Amino acid sequence: AGLVAGGLSAFFVTDYALTPRDLIISLYLGVFQVGVGFTLVVLGSRYVPAAQVGLLALVEPVLAPIWAWMGVGEVPGLATIVGGTIIFLAIATDGILNIKSSESNSA
Repeated sequence: AGLVAGGLSAFFVTDYALTPRDLIISLYLGVFQVGVGFTLVVLGSRYVPAAQVGLLALVEPVLAPIWAWMGVGEVPGLATIVGGTIIFLAIATDGILNIKSSESNSA
């Protein structure tokens, strides 16, 4: 998908320079940040129900604005805060309900 998008965008970009440093950073992020992250999700999904894997996958977009705020000072907007709060509450509610369900099943 990235190659197709990059190939199509080449027709619309007039001034573009890919330095060796940029290429190394892109390869590093593609292999390690994305590749290892997805590999760990796939391996971990063997031990966690699919619904919880889906909810846990939503943690990344919730935390991304926080990392951007802490890292470069980008202040999240109101819609971002509201959306992140809704996702976080859904994850927390699911976790609480699963704990209560586990306690009642073990008793």
